[in-house]
Order: sequence, then structure tokens, then C-alpha cells
Amino acid sequence: MRLLVAGARGPLASALIAGARDAGHECVWWEWCERSAGEAEAGQLVAPLAAAAEVVREVAPDAVVQLPWGAVGARRGARLEAALAATARAAGGLGARMLLWQGAEIYGSVQQLPTRPRSEDAAVGDTAPARRSHRRERLLLGVAADSALRPVLLRAVPVADAAAPPLAPLLHLRLWPCAPAHRPLQLLDARDAAGALLAALRAPGAGPYNVAPDGVLLYTTARRAIGAVAAPWPATLVRRGIAPAALASAWRWLTCAPVLDNGRLKSRLGYRPQRSSAEALAAALAPGRVSNAR
Repeated sequence: MRLLVAGARGPLASALIAGARDAGHECVWWEWCERSAGEAEAGQLVAPLAAAAEVVREVAPDAVVQLPWGAVGARRGARLEAALAATARAAGGLGARMLLWQGAEIYGSVQQLPTRPRSEDAAVGDTAPARRSHRRERLLLGVAADSALRPVLLRAVPVADAAAPPLAPLLHLRLWPCAPAHRPLQLLDARDAAGALLAALRAPGAGPYNVAPDGVLLYTTARRAIGAVAAPWPATLVRRGIAPAALASAWRWLTCAPVLDNGRLKSRLGYRPQRSSAEALAAALAPGRVSNAR
């Protein structure tokens, strides 16, 4: 199978491309740029966002994998969504499958404990990130209604990466907002994320499918592993809009992120993540990775 992979660089993209090639798939990595194309490595295509449709037609993939593009401003976000729409329409013209990887923020936030794991049937949240994520899913489903596009919607907990949110800000400033000791968190190892994406290439339907490990990591366990200190005033900075955006988002993840149920991932896609949240965190905190994050 020929894959076109687009999105932000990081362990998820690296693990996906390595896993896909090991499985015998051909991968083309689309490196975004704002304007003109630049130098590209083997298996890499450098092209501006405005050329999304041309990229898809040139590569002629069997499947397009749209990975997260990270935190962006409103203006760049609009360009990225326009590129997503153009990519979907072009992929639909080829009858290709398109995998959209998004975060658990589509379910909104959880303020009270205990919390039940969210299934794919749970309502979409009423926060701005939830509405943006839902809009992108509706975009793909709308294109599929008028074309041969075969979308697969994936909703994932964060990949444990010391150089990316939510871990990077939490490692840079090891001060956390107070939260109950039993507050549940989930982190995904990049290799399990890649395995779920490869399983989704054979998905029987659009989904959505939650991607999360079995079990949870408790707030206190994670805080001690990172060596962070809990304090009451970070929550005040978030409420008043004073904290930097990346740090505020990481703090909200610690205190408000939903827990996802992965039953559909296992029953319909036949994929079971191999590593727990604690193991994913430990891998991200390995000395080499942490030093690269600072």
C-alpha cells in the first residue's frame, strides 16, 4: 500500500513511517512549508499547504494519514483546515482511504471525579478545541458523502513525547496545579500509536475509534516520576488567562482531560496497545529524550 503521511514531525510520525515500511508499505512524508518547495530527503516531499491537491494527485496514495499539526494560531489554523479539505477532496477523487488523527479534547473536559472512560458514543464537548476537532471530522464525512473518500476518524490520548505537549511544558517548568492524587491520566507510546494507525488502514468503517492504552496513570505517580511540585496558584493563572498557552494547555490536561475507553479499538480494529501509560511515560523520560526536550 502506498501511504502519504502529513503532519508535525515527532515520535509518532517516525514510528508510523518505520512501522509502515517494516510492514511492506511505501511511505511518502509530506513536509509542509508556507510557500515554495525546498530540498527533500528520500521518501520526503516538501510542498506548500496551498499545493495540497497537487501533492495528493502526484503521489496517488492508497491512503492519506493526517497526523496532528500541533498548536497553531487562528490564521495558520484556517490555512491548515483549508489544506485538509483540499487533501480530502483530492483523495476522494482517487477513492483513497484517509485517516484523521486527533486528540481526546473532542470530548471536552472533565471537572469531577470519579470519571467514567468516554466511549466513542459520548457527546462532543462544548469547549473551543472540541468544536474545532468536531468540525474537522464533519469536513471529512461531508467530502465522503459526495465522493469515494473512505475516512477513518481516530481520537487519541496524547503521545508521550518529551519534546511536545503536554509533557514538554511540564518538564520545562516542574510546577503542577493541585489535583486529587487519584486523578487518572493516559499517555500513549508512539509505537502503539503507530500500530493503531496501521490497524486503521483495514478499518471496516469510518469510526470514530478511540486510541488509548489499557488502564490509567495516577496524577501523583506521574508527578513523582517527573519530579514536579504541586501548588494551588497555577489554576488561577489559567483561569485569568495569564499562563502561556502551551503551559496552560498542559495544566488543563493534568486536571481536566477525559479518560478514553479503547474497547472499539480492540474489538473492531483488532489492535491492543502493548504498553501502559506508565511505560509510555518512562520511555519519554529516558535520559536522551529528556535532554533533547530542554
